[in-house]
Amino acid sequence: MSEMFLKELWIFSYSCLLGLGLGILYDVFRIIRMLINKRNITIFLQDIIYFIVSGFVTFIFVLGINEGQSRFYILAGEGIGWIVYHITLGEKIYYCSENIVKMIHTKFRNFSDNTAYNVKKMFKRNKSEDEKKL
Repeated sequence: MSEMFLKELWIFSYSCLLGLGLGILYDVFRIIRMLINKRNITIFLQDIIYFIVSGFVTFIFVLGINEGQSRFYILAGEGIGWIVYHITLGEKIYYCSENIVKMIHTKFRNFSDNTAYNVKKMFKRNKSEDEKKL
C-alpha cells in the first residue's frame, strides 16, 4: 500500500474516534438536559453550544492532523463514529442515565416533601404551645 493511503486510513480512523468522543459529549448535554429542564429555548441553546464546540474541535483536529486540509473522509469518519456510538453504547448510556435521573428526582421530591411536612408539623406544635401559654 502506498504511504499516502496509509496516512489517510489513519486519519480516517482517528476521525472515527473523534466522532465517538463527540457522541459522548452530546450524551453529556442530553443528561444535563434531563437534570435541568426540557424547555425549547434551553434545548436550542445547548445544541448551539454543542455545535460550536464540535466545529471548533473538528477545526483543531483537521489543523493538527492533516495540516489544515479538510477532506470529506474526515467528516465522514466523524459522522460514522458518532452514529455507531449513538446506536450502540449511546442508547444504553441514555437509558441508564434516564433511570438514574428519575431516581434522583424521586429521592429529592420525597426529601423535600418530608422536610416540608416536618417544618409544618413543627410550626403547628409551636403555635399550639403558644396558644396554651396565653
